[in-house]
Amino acid sequence: MLDAAPPLIHAATARLQRWFKREPSKLEPAQLHRIRIHFKRLRYTCEFFNDLFGDVFAEAIGKCVEFQDCLGEHQDAQVAQTGLREMAERLAQEGETQPETLIFVGSMIQRLDGVARDRRRIFEKRWKQFPRLIADIDASMAPGTGPETAE
Repeated sequence: MLDAAPPLIHAATARLQRWFKREPSKLEPAQLHRIRIHFKRLRYTCEFFNDLFGDVFAEAIGKCVEFQDCLGEHQDAQVAQTGLREMAERLAQEGETQPETLIFVGSMIQRLDGVARDRRRIFEKRWKQFPRLIADIDASMAPGTGPETAE
């Protein structure tokens, strides 16, 4: 089972490394969502093997969770904005909506846009730390770090 870990973990990190070549500020929301899914897969793979390697992936798992949470909040804000825009368009077309309702919906869209921009900013800052995360994961699987060194 120990032999299975490195190739599976390397495959999960490789999926993310492909994205690292891109400028994070130019990534579309759908691409950020895809990256979130890759972090989720890397996290689950590390969690599966973590006990076998003496809990050496704990920090990497925590960092994956941070990326997932940040990108998840970004995705939630994007989806909510889309839904609110669609609702505002329907309400405006019906023509019987009070102006205050449309103003409120607009303010919610604006608030969610702020959340999305803030989470993107956090992601872009954390993204610079990504190569270190990969290096830490690789180091965790280096000879002498697994359970064969435990007494």
